[in-house]
Amino acid sequence: MKFNRVLLFLTVVILGVVQADCNDEAIKAKKRGEMKKAKKLLQKACEKQNAKGCYNLGLFFLQKHQEKEAKRYLQKAKKLFERECEKTIYDGCKVLSLMYAYGIGVSQNYKKALKLAKKACDGKDGDGCSIYGTFYTQANDYSNQAYTIANQYYKKACDMGAGSGCYDLAYNYLQGRGTPKNDKIAQMLFKRACILGYDSACKKLKETADANR
Repeated sequence: MKFNRVLLFLTVVILGVVQADCNDEAIKAKKRGEMKKAKKLLQKACEKQNAKGCYNLGLFFLQKHQEKEAKRYLQKAKKLFERECEKTIYDGCKVLSLMYAYGIGVSQNYKKALKLAKKACDGKDGDGCSIYGTFYTQANDYSNQAYTIANQYYKKACDMGAGSGCYDLAYNYLQGRGTPKNDKIAQMLFKRACILGYDSACKKLKETADANR
């Protein structure tokens, strides 16, 4: 996964859980191209010690290639996420794992990323399980055995209602990675992921359905 795609993913996913009032206005402002207004709303969230507001503000500056400002807010976000994670607010552990995996505002450390994702998963955070599965395969050179173990975590994620887990498991059934190839199960899982609001699954569901006609 390329770095820019990771930033986009994090922006879309995490921006949706910044303080509701600031978040709604920030999304509307971004859609209208009012980036200054979006930035101010995120600054407001960050000033209120909202970790996700600080994080997204850091990404905002990072995408603008303003490294100094980006580092400032990402470091603040890191401290706030660490505090959340210590208090077993597993969303904080999950985001920290992504930061360490891709070196966003911190030195890249895959061992820490795996540990944090596992903590989120053990805390019944479905997306944390899905992230752990993905990081596990990457850390183990995408071996078939690694996919087998990852699929167990994707299933956990899916059972917890995380569309990302259903999607990743479906894709592995479709490709026969870590499990026998099974288009029927893949379709069923893509459908579930789509129902859970995972947009990529809806597109894949249509693609696979068209290909089987």
